Amino acid sequence: LHDTSIEGKYFLYPHLLTEWLEPFTTHNKIDVTSKVSGSLSVDLSADEHITSTFIAATDRVIFDAYRADQIEIRLKTSTPTSQPFKRIELAKGSYINIRQFSQDGQSLASSVIDLAGDLSTSTDSWQFDGSLSTESVDVRYQSQLLQLKDINAAIVASNELLDIDGRFSTTKVPGRFSFTVDHDQTTAAGTLAVSSIDPIDLNAQDDRLSNLWTPWPYPFDLLNGIIRLVANAAWSRSNEFTLHTKIHADNTSGHYNDITFSDLSFVQQLEILPTLRSTKPGEIFLAQLDSGVIASNISTSVSLQSTATGSLPSIFVKDLYGEILGGSFSADNIVFDLNADSNRFDIKAEDIDLAEVVTAQQLEGIEVTGRVDGRIPIMIDQQGIVIEQGKFISKVHAGTIRYNPAGGTEQLRQNL
Repeated sequence: LHDTSIEGKYFLYPHLLTEWLEPFTTHNKIDVTSKVSGSLSVDLSADEHITSTFIAATDRVIFDAYRADQIEIRLKTSTPTSQPFKRIELAKGSYINIRQFSQDGQSLASSVIDLAGDLSTSTDSWQFDGSLSTESVDVRYQSQLLQLKDINAAIVASNELLDIDGRFSTTKVPGRFSFTVDHDQTTAAGTLAVSSIDPIDLNAQDDRLSNLWTPWPYPFDLLNGIIRLVANAAWSRSNEFTLHTKIHADNTSGHYNDITFSDLSFVQQLEILPTLRSTKPGEIFLAQLDSGVIASNISTSVSLQSTATGSLPSIFVKDLYGEILGGSFSADNIVFDLNADSNRFDIKAEDIDLAEVVTAQQLEGIEVTGRVDGRIPIMIDQQGIVIEQGKFISKVHAGTIRYNPAGGTEQLRQNL
């Protein structure tokens, strides 16, 4: 035999490939549902190592609760001639391309995943130590999409475990993160931890928080500011996918429906999935809120809790305090249901300047002096904020009301 290379094409029937793969994994059932085809080229010209290029493609592979569609694998390898295939080096140009990898309601879709590293094998086990990189990954949970890019990671994988330590950026808003993945192949259980390297920066003209996770299901959005976060996810065969996060926002601005706000800073610890709720109350400071009347220097403690009225949470507000109309307002134990068409609650007002009330209401021809305390019943719906049946009491028995209609006394007589 004088040839120093071997080249050829092949195809494998699914049931034969399934039987061949099962000894290399702890999964009890691997189902290759489509024919596997590809090519193999081997170079035997070197004395110390054998190089080869292996290509395989199939439409679908199912193992346990996982499913991979439209798979293409290209491996450029080098193995010592003394112990062929016991230790295999994956060279540059090796990659895996999976159109979609899914489990239950979550899925990953990526561009080509480049691989490099060392693969060692024995009779009933294997281990890969190396690196992976890809330009982009689309992460879906049911109908919602998170797009990531510039992913680079170190990886250790075997028939028993998968450990990944790497970095990625968010595609739709500026941000850079580190992440670790620990997955037990035998139990199909694992964890993901993510933390900010460079925070999410919404200060560019077209950046907003709702671009991060689409479609955005919430009636609020952040249009600028800085956001830092730490997130942890967990999954298993027997439990729902869970995602928890701690969010630290500085000097953010945005809106809730038509109500705008600016210089909002807060720290919130949340469960994002399977339901949106707070795991710990968070402190909030808001420099300005514009609901038609300007309120400022607002502080409160807020938590989100799941509710039976719908998929969105209710907002529980405690120790609310702020400044408005030359005085102040406060409230406690407000419940604001994001599923409801309208929400009602009372605000206690103190030392309100009546002159500022007249100015805010744009009442022409009226001049008022004096200060009052009172109770303000508030209703918030899709149209905005409505105040009805409020009650004010003068703090001191002093003050004036002057009515100077534009048409003078004649206009006053007509009005009477």
